[in-house]
Amino acid sequence: MEIAYETTINPIGLTFVVIMGFMLLFIPARYVVLPIFLTCSYITIGQQVLVGPFHFSVLRIIIIIGWVRIFTRRDFPPIGFNAIDKMLLVWALSGALINVLLLNNGSEEAIINRMGFLYDLLGLYFFFRIYVGTFQDVEDIIRFMSVSIVPLAVIMILEKVTGRNFFFIFGGVPEMSWIRDGIVRAQGPFRNPIIAGTFGATLMPLFAGLWWQEERGHFFAVTGVVSAIVIVIMAHSGGPFSAFMFGVIAFAFWRFQQYIKPVLIGLVLLFVYAHIFMKPPVWYLMMRLSSFVGGGGWHRAYIIDQAIIHIDEWWLYGTNYTAHWMPYALAIDPNHSDITNQFLVEGVRGGLLTMFLFMMLIIVCFRGIKNAFMASTELPLQNRMLLWSIGAALVTHVITFTSVSYFDQMIAVWYLMLAILSWASNLPDDLEYLEPETA
Repeated sequence: MEIAYETTINPIGLTFVVIMGFMLLFIPARYVVLPIFLTCSYITIGQQVLVGPFHFSVLRIIIIIGWVRIFTRRDFPPIGFNAIDKMLLVWALSGALINVLLLNNGSEEAIINRMGFLYDLLGLYFFFRIYVGTFQDVEDIIRFMSVSIVPLAVIMILEKVTGRNFFFIFGGVPEMSWIRDGIVRAQGPFRNPIIAGTFGATLMPLFAGLWWQEERGHFFAVTGVVSAIVIVIMAHSGGPFSAFMFGVIAFAFWRFQQYIKPVLIGLVLLFVYAHIFMKPPVWYLMMRLSSFVGGGGWHRAYIIDQAIIHIDEWWLYGTNYTAHWMPYALAIDPNHSDITNQFLVEGVRGGLLTMFLFMMLIIVCFRGIKNAFMASTELPLQNRMLLWSIGAALVTHVITFTSVSYFDQMIAVWYLMLAILSWASNLPDDLEYLEPETA
């Protein structure tokens, strides 16, 4: 049986793959995350190889090469299987099984789709877990990212000025930039400006944490933060801007960390009060916020309304039809509305159980970074600030999940974040183990 083969990779994309693959195979271990991050930052999802029904984007090809390195070099350090690893596997595997077996009755299309999801998740997450094992590893990765996005920020400025996306040569993105209310919205290599802005917003707190690091920490911090700010501004999207501001607030709470618990309790009570006494539900605050920062706040609030109204359609194992939830459906998928909420997407794909497990994964991540920070009281300030910046970055992801669902290259940034959080959650045990030797 002959398998159909097709490729959309152009000579520039092929050259990029060869260079990144060579780097992955031969550079020192401390640099191996860099080729994957560069792939996310500079190659569109339009560059791919099609083998039968399977789509291998450049990122997926790079994942294969990364695991070839692992097996050929036998890079199998003990990573300490922890609560985040377990919760991630439970969420991913149960959600995939529910989607394939219950929602889609074992259809070939669903099997291929969820296989792609698991390939990306497990391939990237455990690759990162293998190579993220120390404070130095995390610091090196963030340093590399801070410098790597400088050209991207410059290219997005040029896109903003010219109204043309220079990444269109790779396919997957339009040549002419998005325009809203007469304002150009740069998107770079990402499939829309929201994801582009999210990319910058979620990285900013990590870069800020470099300020306290040795060896030109100020340089890397300023370089990364300025580049991230530029990317957020050029994207001109309300969701990423809101996430960016929450990231700034979360990072600034370093000075008021003793008040975090009462502040969180106060915020919960405030939201409950607002929900009871506001005429619209409390999530319509997103609509009011969008009037200041821009964006589709009404859409994001209304889609939550519709998900609740139609909960009988998806609560058990999800649904394959949401077009009637909104006045308009997706142009690329007329069976669905634009569900700009990661939590709701989890529900639509796999019911309340999958949504609950995704929320539990995030809760376990917060618990892990909290325990790591509490256990780090005897560590140098630079280590504690790095942990704090990781927690602040997690806040930006959670805020972003209320305004967009992750896809294309952005998933790699999220999986890297999860791998770093998983490493951090092992830190209390590691410090306890090391204490007798350093006493």
